[in-house]
Amino acid sequence: MSTLSIETVDSPTELFNLYPNQHEPQDCFIQLNLSSGRMSAGSNPEIGNAVPMDVWHGLERRYSLPGPILASVANTLMEDIASHAQSVLDHAEVAWDGSNNVVRTHERNCEDEWWCHCPVAVAERAIEAAINGVSAEDYVSWAEAGDWYTEGADEYVARVQAGESIDDVAAAMEREIEDANKRGHSDYWWVVEGIGEYLEREVEYAKAEKED
Repeated sequence: MSTLSIETVDSPTELFNLYPNQHEPQDCFIQLNLSSGRMSAGSNPEIGNAVPMDVWHGLERRYSLPGPILASVANTLMEDIASHAQSVLDHAEVAWDGSNNVVRTHERNCEDEWWCHCPVAVAERAIEAAINGVSAEDYVSWAEAGDWYTEGADEYVARVQAGESIDDVAAAMEREIEDANKRGHSDYWWVVEGIGEYLEREVEYAKAEKED
């Protein structure tokens, strides 16, 4: 039996992970390690459905999130489900199946594994219910830079033309979005992808138009 410990999430958008050439962020989850008792929130580093062996065999329990939630929401959620996570730690049984260590979460005579009253099943249903109760406003929203700057980027292009570097101007654009998020001017917390590449394209377009 392990005692629960919670590893908190620090950066507001830490659970948001969008790989290049991918159209959706990586899957996110709350993870509970049955050996160490550590509960954390993370995103899948693998593209596709690949999972570590300990996850496959249930030694690390993953509870899927519908999307990347803000750090503060993830931390509150883990506190809210702490007692249920401890129940999982108290009752899940690690057993050797002849090839690997696997986890048994139900009584040996249990017939209905979903609707049964086995302690782990009850706890994990409660965890999933808590996750399903997270509001859509608590998830990170994202957009491509080309869609975000619908009115163009003339003022930023002008700064580059005046001598600032693309990297410095792009960093300033990112800070503007971050500041707006912190001031709460939107119902959602936004991440804008590809700002540097977008600005570079806009600068090249402006240069080509001037030469024409």
